[in-house]
Amino acid sequence: MSLRTKSLLRLWIFAAMTMLAATSMVRPAAATTTTWKVKIDVSNGALHYTVQGNNNNCGSGALQADPPTITICADDTVKFVAHSKGDQHELALVLPDKVLGDKRRKPRAHFHSSDQTETTGGQVVKNPPTMPAGGYKYYIIVIDKQDGKMYTLDPKIIIGGHPVEDKYRQGR
Repeated sequence: MSLRTKSLLRLWIFAAMTMLAATSMVRPAAATTTTWKVKIDVSNGALHYTVQGNNNNCGSGALQADPPTITICADDTVKFVAHSKGDQHELALVLPDKVLGDKRRKPRAHFHSSDQTETTGGQVVKNPPTMPAGGYKYYIIVIDKQDGKMYTLDPKIIIGGHPVEDKYRQGR
């Protein structure tokens, strides 16, 4: 092999290794995250809520009314806001399993807001506890300060997909 051929071969190998090193340093794009908006309404004397957001990777559909579960992805955020007749109310959410956290994803057992303000935080925690069958239970409590009534509901959150029993019913 001639000296010129060896030099060209070395240059080609160096270029190939440089390209390989450059492509291995490129990080894949982060998965799309969704901020889910749970809008709770007690203005008609009963607690109803809608879930808005759209993440077809593992999340719920685009809009659901009074769903028994909310399905979200591991990097998603859930925000809650309430509405009452006079918009004078207290909203409390209790999450015994601490699957949602503050802005730094530190686990929290409860969230609170007043008078149509949105809850802060709501990011799925980094290492949630093992999900029980059917999902993580949470409690919605709204106290309407104008009429003095308290409204409650206990739906569930599912992280990463539908519960096992739903997959079984769907024949998967």
